[in-house]
Amino acid sequence: MKKPFLTRQTIILDLDDTLIDTKKRQYHVIKDFFLKKDIHIKNFEDYKKYRIDNHCSNYEFALQYFVSDIMAEEFKLFFINNIEAIKYLALDELIIDTELFNKMINKYDFILLSLRSSKTNSINQLKDLELMSFFKEIHFLTHSTVVNSKTSILADLKNKYNIKSFVGDMIYDYEAANSNQIKFVGVDTGLFNLEVDSEIFSSINRYFSCINSVQQN
Repeated sequence: MKKPFLTRQTIILDLDDTLIDTKKRQYHVIKDFFLKKDIHIKNFEDYKKYRIDNHCSNYEFALQYFVSDIMAEEFKLFFINNIEAIKYLALDELIIDTELFNKMINKYDFILLSLRSSKTNSINQLKDLELMSFFKEIHFLTHSTVVNSKTSILADLKNKYNIKSFVGDMIYDYEAANSNQIKFVGVDTGLFNLEVDSEIFSSINRYFSCINSVQQN
């Protein structure tokens, strides 16, 4: 159970499209697959617009270009095998303002909770982006189509820490937090509209600035 003397609060953070922008990585994996088939897809800006306007996944975006069921299956395999490859991870860009993050670690503890298949490549990416030192714990979980992978680990973390919030960009994050009665804070930096009954901020930086300001007052 949570220890009663733990007064310092902990914030749990998602990684992809919360702390780092992964849209270029997602796009280029898709683009490279179709280039091998001599099929040219929409440009990056139109890709983002299409996904937002149609509330669709990468697979649903790619559907418009498939010429056979075999190609659809090839795409799934290619995407899974490449989305966390080093050359594509290198396309990710920081969303989080690390100077602001440095101020926040004086007031809160942080835990990273992310859906990733390659722990090695993910840890190396955090090192390259100089994010490793911000976290008290780091958890990389494998995505499941059956259960929400983040739900059980959030339950465990709730028993260990005084959790202020779980911050993420997807409904998946909201559902995991809600099922554990943890406050969810959404950030509008992904490609899915978060239509949930929770606070939604334009970015993680905006959320941090707001709670930092409240603490100072």
